[in-house]
Amino acid sequence: MRVLVFGMTENPGGVESFLMNYYRCINKKKIQFDFLCNSYQPIAFEKEINQLGGKTYHISARSKNYFKYQKEMKSFFQQHRDEYQAIWVNVCSLANIDYLKMAKQYGISKCIIHSHNSQNMDGKMRKMLHNFNKCDNVWRKLWGRRDAGERDMETLLRFCALKKYVNIHVSE
Repeated sequence: MRVLVFGMTENPGGVESFLMNYYRCINKKKIQFDFLCNSYQPIAFEKEINQLGGKTYHISARSKNYFKYQKEMKSFFQQHRDEYQAIWVNVCSLANIDYLKMAKQYGISKCIIHSHNSQNMDGKMRKMLHNFNKCDNVWRKLWGRRDAGERDMETLLRFCALKKYVNIHVSE
């Protein structure tokens, strides 16, 4: 199973460390992560990701050039649509769920979203988009019930990791 992961940046901070903790522990013969990044700069841990068998793909940032971002994202999903069984989006708000919409449009049916810091709104527009996407019933189906919050967002991944895909070594 290949999972497309979004959320890595150049900064080796909390989200990046969180993702790498999962990636280092999974059985890569059964599940593999590839990373889609909205920057052309090398991301944190990129060399390690490549050494572990993952691929990194870079596209334009939405905030830098929206039309180029849309074109590159559409091209990416057209080209790679059959490679991924799931997408796992890690963001600090729900202001941009374009990755989920595009994945769904191109047949990636398992969608996981994890909003790592949904209280960090850096502007009125971002907060408005976050609240709209959070309550939009059409897209609500992608990430679970409104009252379940973050718990539903990672149920699939946690189940896979704990039950099937993690190599656990117990030292005595």
